[in-house]
Amino acid sequence: MKRKLIKRISIFALLIAMLVTMANPVSIYAEEPATDDKMTEAGDNTETNQDLDEEKETQESGGTTGTEKAGNGQYDTTKPVIEKVEFPQQGATVKADETIRLYVYAYDTGTEEGKLSVEARISADGDTVYMNTSFDIEKGCYVCEYTLSNTSAEKISISSIEVTDKASNYINYSCYENGEYKYWVSVEQQTSEEVHIKKFEFKQNGQTLDENGMLEMTLETEEELEGYRIYASFQCKNSSYTSTREFSFYSVNTENKKEFKSNNTVGIYYGDGTWTLQSIYIKKGSIGKAEYLNIDSIGECKYIVKKTVSNVTKPVITSVSLDRNGETLSAGDSVNITIEAVSDEGKLDERGYVYFRAISDIANSSKTAYVYYDEEKAVYEGVFEVTEDTYPCEWYVNSIQISDTENNSADYSAFTYNANYPYYIQVTNGNTFVNPTYDINISFSALNENGEWETIQKYQKEKVERRQTLKEIGITFPEMQSKYPGFTQTGWTDYNGNPITEDTQVVGNSSYMSIRAKYDKTLVSANYKYRKADGNISYQTQKVEVPEGMTCKELRKMVESAEAPEESYQGMSFQKWEMEMPYGCTDESPFNTDYVRIDAVYDKNSITVEYTYVDTESNWSKKTLPLLFEKGETYGSVIKKAKEYLPEDITKEYRLEQWENTSYNNNIMEDDEIAADYLSIKLRAKFSGKILLEVGYINSFNQRGNNYAKRAVFVDEGTTGKDVIKTLKEEKLPEFYPGLVFKEWKITGIGDNAVATQGQRINMEAVYENCLVRYIIDPVMALPAWDGDEYYEYETIICQVVEKGETVTCRKSFDGYENVVWSVSAPPGDTFTVEECMTFCGYGTKASEEPDQPTQPSQPENPSQPENPSIPAPGVTLPQETIDNTIKIIKSAESGGSVSIDMDGATVISKEILEAAKGKDVDVQLNMGGYTWTINGTDIKAGNLKDINLQVILDTKNIPSKTLQALAGDNPIRQLSLAHEGDFGFKASLTVNVGSEHSGQFGNLYYHDSDGKMVFINAGKINPDGNVSLEFSHASDYVIVMSDKEMSQSDVPAEISPTQKKEQVASPKKSAKTGDETNIIYWMVLGMIALGVCGILSRKKFYRG
Repeated sequence: MKRKLIKRISIFALLIAMLVTMANPVSIYAEEPATDDKMTEAGDNTETNQDLDEEKETQESGGTTGTEKAGNGQYDTTKPVIEKVEFPQQGATVKADETIRLYVYAYDTGTEEGKLSVEARISADGDTVYMNTSFDIEKGCYVCEYTLSNTSAEKISISSIEVTDKASNYINYSCYENGEYKYWVSVEQQTSEEVHIKKFEFKQNGQTLDENGMLEMTLETEEELEGYRIYASFQCKNSSYTSTREFSFYSVNTENKKEFKSNNTVGIYYGDGTWTLQSIYIKKGSIGKAEYLNIDSIGECKYIVKKTVSNVTKPVITSVSLDRNGETLSAGDSVNITIEAVSDEGKLDERGYVYFRAISDIANSSKTAYVYYDEEKAVYEGVFEVTEDTYPCEWYVNSIQISDTENNSADYSAFTYNANYPYYIQVTNGNTFVNPTYDINISFSALNENGEWETIQKYQKEKVERRQTLKEIGITFPEMQSKYPGFTQTGWTDYNGNPITEDTQVVGNSSYMSIRAKYDKTLVSANYKYRKADGNISYQTQKVEVPEGMTCKELRKMVESAEAPEESYQGMSFQKWEMEMPYGCTDESPFNTDYVRIDAVYDKNSITVEYTYVDTESNWSKKTLPLLFEKGETYGSVIKKAKEYLPEDITKEYRLEQWENTSYNNNIMEDDEIAADYLSIKLRAKFSGKILLEVGYINSFNQRGNNYAKRAVFVDEGTTGKDVIKTLKEEKLPEFYPGLVFKEWKITGIGDNAVATQGQRINMEAVYENCLVRYIIDPVMALPAWDGDEYYEYETIICQVVEKGETVTCRKSFDGYENVVWSVSAPPGDTFTVEECMTFCGYGTKASEEPDQPTQPSQPENPSQPENPSIPAPGVTLPQETIDNTIKIIKSAESGGSVSIDMDGATVISKEILEAAKGKDVDVQLNMGGYTWTINGTDIKAGNLKDINLQVILDTKNIPSKTLQALAGDNPIRQLSLAHEGDFGFKASLTVNVGSEHSGQFGNLYYHDSDGKMVFINAGKINPDGNVSLEFSHASDYVIVMSDKEMSQSDVPAEISPTQKKEQVASPKKSAKTGDETNIIYWMVLGMIALGVCGILSRKKFYRG
């Protein structure tokens, strides 16, 4: 009786709360729930399980999870909960045909028990398969199973677990811990019979094929193969990166288990060039290790791809229309889509695709609307339907695919990312609409008197709702003015050239919004390239004023009329200037970039050859020489000439066997191909019977305080790493800086069992009992691109030997200098504790001298040493030939492929390369020497792209030590700074080494903002080699914190943490703004009490106690 009374009171309170809520709708600002904070495993302690129980009660009662609940007009925006995961077979050895079982305990308040989507995947040796999932009513959990099929895998791991509810809310369970998967089994190995190839035939062997060509292969084995997958792997040899294509074989008939075939077409997605057979291998079962078959008897097997060059220009999208663009819609509504496109010669496909993407992070975040071509109207038309299961958030047009019958696709960027995604709808479900908010930095920039862009005004805004206008968030535009002579400002634009006004919406695709002044003219940097009298290539930049609307043809006529260079290399006669047409431009198209390159054309072509060898003093030596050749001459002829050179000071101790071509683009230099002008190649000496190693020194300070330069070491062919390390350690010690107590060498770069390879870099780091603090002062430290040269003698080095743990007072004055500015790395404070060798770098004004502009360092006197690099202020650019070849490779790269660029000392990625990659699902990898940048073309968003200096300066000291101590505590850190200033215009991943001792830990990236606060960016797992990959979108000062856990913004102490990003769950028509005065607290408390009682009464439905 008492129980019934309580239930009636509860129901009555609930009804009151519901009536009040209906009469007084409110908006709830909510932070998106963390995905992993409350996950537990079987066997966790009682305290953790108690926390989980509290969370379950909270979710069911709707009390404090921070998102609105399904029911009463609300859409379910709450993520499901993974209560625990059990894997009874953990660490066990299973048979090759055994079943693996995983138990996932998960629930969701808005989803019926047993109706969640649970996906678990297992991985081994590069293969991944999904497990089969069912719900066990008795256990009250989801059972994921996979039966092995005589697998050859040695170890199988659970690689991912994802739980999704009916509303597309999902949660991922972390399967990775301490550098390895949490759950795994070993597989009992079976004795397998060796497989031999009896016959292999490739019908098109040696043929040149176009995109329609057939590739037909037949394989016959000596032994029967049942339950195996068979593959042939071909590799492209005509690019600067390795492109691999795998062909699978099928059984000729079910009874014959020895004969297999493979039939494929060349297709349009694989690049031109020579494709050579690399291997034939088999895999047993759906997952398992590859067993490579002996192909020595097959001989050379290859095919050459030369696709047809279509004369049909790609179609052009001229307009996009959504009849309800920007409107708020709900289930049952629809949007009519109209797209106009033209094709000059080809016929348009009858069907196109419009891809909508949800702004919320949900499982099914993409929807496709089909559009069909109406020949009478000459437009594509289609409909996007809003259904009950369409998530309540913004859905925007992310991409459009319109093609012709020649497989040419139209560029859609002007209607999507280049225009800040102007086509969208806002979907509500009941009273629910989820809209993100952003913390955003806005800057205005304009040309100064010298024609350089400078920032004139900045704003920092927090909790900016998506699609709010600049006016609504309180942005006041600077007064329009024109400092650069002859230019008149006409407005404001973004980097893509889109007009910016106070009505421009904030879409939040980047935390930085750069607004630039628009003028009646464009100031273009015209870069002239020619070869000087000394043989070196020179670049001279002139500023050119280009009126609005000038065509590329008109600009070319203007810039090519410049006077001939004052000097030319002996044997070459200048003919003319030739402008390189910007990517995507034609003679009649308006010129729309701020950079153009013009090359000098001579009567002969030339290349630059860099020779690397060992001189008579056993030092590494480099000489760079120009080599002239006739137009039309082949690479084979040119390289043969280059290899005839023999330096006078080359070592006589060993015989020069040959020059090895180590150019990054070596594999595109086919002997019969016509050699390109202005090419750069690298040749390295190979000595008979010997392997040449490059041994570099770290913290090996000589008596002046300079680090010892690298040297050459010869070892016999076949020498193992163990013997190399032993030889290096037994060598006589160099003379170290006075007072340093040498302890041992730390040698890296080669493993004990590895065989030494030609040109391999070995690092020898000196470890001391004490430490050395160095202050380096030199004008080169004022140069933005200076990244060190081990042969360079610095102007001033002041050294101080200290004991480990000793507190040192930073020097304030330096003899001969009135003022010193610390640039590359600065002392961490007035006093600091020394635990390792430290170096601070800066430049100064000498006593009784006026400050002067920094000059490039002079070249070393010793001619056997490498020349000091040329370091222009904006960074070192790639040779144009490299840029051109890279663009060709990117254009021919297949979707999902990658292009690797050896930057070879260059630090600037050219905008031509970025433009070529933009919008393509291709990874562009920049090997910078010591670190690597990876940029995917789909992440390049800016329209008005520019050259970006991606130099990374490691181990800087720009973030105050107190800030770092508060953030990292006892965790090790590595600081870094980026040479570029501001937004990149794209997202890039930086792979940098933080030390193999941190393998398995997380590298947590934090950004030091202009207010001195620390902002969490992202985190990455550190691999066994000590490398970690982290994402960047703009340049500044950063720190990587190595930790056993994946950190977040919540790990930043309040005194150094900015305001957090929030997500808002609100009505799109009327949102409760910060500062609204309503009597909301009372009704919220009453509603929560009622919902809590209801949750307790209905607990049995959702929670098995």
